[in-house]
Amino acid sequence: MNITDLAFDEIFLSHKDIRILKKSEKASVTTKECKNLLIYKFVDEIKVNNPGYLPKSTGTAKINNLGISYLAYIKAKNNDKSKEHLHDWLVAVFSTLAGAVLSKPLWEFIEWICYVLADSF
Repeated sequence: MNITDLAFDEIFLSHKDIRILKKSEKASVTTKECKNLLIYKFVDEIKVNNPGYLPKSTGTAKINNLGISYLAYIKAKNNDKSKEHLHDWLVAVFSTLAGAVLSKPLWEFIEWICYVLADSF
C-alpha cells in the first residue's frame, strides 16, 4: 500500500506540520520544513522552467487541493470534539442542578436558614 493511499483518519500529522500546512495556504514554505507534507503530497514543490533541461526546484512548496481537503477534515474533526465536550458539560451541569433542586436535605437546610433569619428580625 502506498502512503498516499491512506485515508485522512489514518494520517496523524504533528502540530508543527499542521501549522506549516496552514502557513503554506498564505505563502510558500521551504521544502526543508515541510518534508512530511511532501511525503503525504499535501503540498507541491514549486519549480521553474529551465529551457532545455528539467524544471529547476526553487526550494519552496505551496499547499495543493489534497492539503486543503486535509485541513477541512481536521477542522471538522475538531468541531465534532468541541460539540462532544459541550454535551458532556451540559449533562454535568444539568445533573448537578437537578440533584440540588430535588435534594430533600438541601430544602430542609434552606427552610432552616429561613426560619433562623425570620426569628432574628
